[in-house]
Amino acid sequence: MDPSVSLVKTIIQNLNSTSCTYIPSKSKSIDPEDLGKIIQKIFDLQKKSHEIPLREKLSKKITKLPFSILFSTFKNNYYIPLPIAITQGSVSKATLVVGVYFKNDSEITTKIFAKVPTTKISEIDPLEKIKQAYSLPTYDRIETKNKIILIQELEKLKLSDFIRFKKNVSGVTCKQIAKHLENLHQNNILYGDLRPETIAINEQMIHFTFFANSKDLNKFLVYSIGSNPCYNAPEIIENLIIDSQNLMKESKFHEPLQPLTLKVDMWCLGCVFYQITYKKACPWFSTLSELIHALENLKLIYKEIFFDQTQDNDLRNNLLKTNIDAVNLLFSSFQEKHKKTLQWIGNTPMENLLRSLLQWDENNRFSAEKTFQFLDTYLN
Repeated sequence: MDPSVSLVKTIIQNLNSTSCTYIPSKSKSIDPEDLGKIIQKIFDLQKKSHEIPLREKLSKKITKLPFSILFSTFKNNYYIPLPIAITQGSVSKATLVVGVYFKNDSEITTKIFAKVPTTKISEIDPLEKIKQAYSLPTYDRIETKNKIILIQELEKLKLSDFIRFKKNVSGVTCKQIAKHLENLHQNNILYGDLRPETIAINEQMIHFTFFANSKDLNKFLVYSIGSNPCYNAPEIIENLIIDSQNLMKESKFHEPLQPLTLKVDMWCLGCVFYQITYKKACPWFSTLSELIHALENLKLIYKEIFFDQTQDNDLRNNLLKTNIDAVNLLFSSFQEKHKKTLQWIGNTPMENLLRSLLQWDENNRFSAEKTFQFLDTYLN
């Protein structure tokens, strides 16, 4: 190890009595002229770390970590994380560390993934395939034996911040979102998790921030997505219901599931534009959340009954019927709320677009290309 790196490690260990992380890469030395600045930066970050504002949306998954420093000397770039780790949902298993890009003091997010087959499929491939402008700018990518590390620009604001505080969203922003989706869809990539929380707005530029549910439809048939249940398109719900029904069939002949298409993203876009237009959630969000929960309960109950044959048959059948009825009732409620929503939506250009995106039948929904063309015509 380069002596300067070893020196910095020793300093960090003395400051905190904890080990620090060193990620080896192609370049093996740190510029001695930068060493003093790096050490000063470490002191500064330690001093102000307790002042770092934590977004409300991340509060559920925050854990304090001992202070550590991650040196990437690849291309002579130095990245200094702050002592706060944010672990995202169970889909990507990524650890996010907020920090500073030493060369220009830009705030960065370090995404650390365990090296598993799904990492490359869901998170890395789409990021490499689409243009840099459509995701958060990536300063560096580092691979170790067990990890893949992406160094990206830190998101400043999310679209959800505008909606929560009832701020107006410009037509230019709406067009950018549609254009980004169009770019993905031209590569046959399903984004799979379009919602205000996954759309960052940095310097009036839009970036998609979470690709864990993205799928390349050239390579895979997709039948469900592990995204926020409130944004599930009708075809996803129908597949989940069919899957539950197949589970309980004694016959080996199961009803086939329908592969999902890019139009799933267009439903989600309709939900996002609904929130931008009316500054509130879609009327069916709570119903969908209950419906997904009921489907999960139904599967759990069936599995419990299947493995416990000591229960009375009538009791088991009544328990299943009660939960099946609950699922059917919630699905009918979803349909009814959707139908009523489309009936009372007005006739402004944006509301006409909403009606075209929130079509129950995916074949009747606008494509990303047609959506952008519509916005470009009516929202100048």
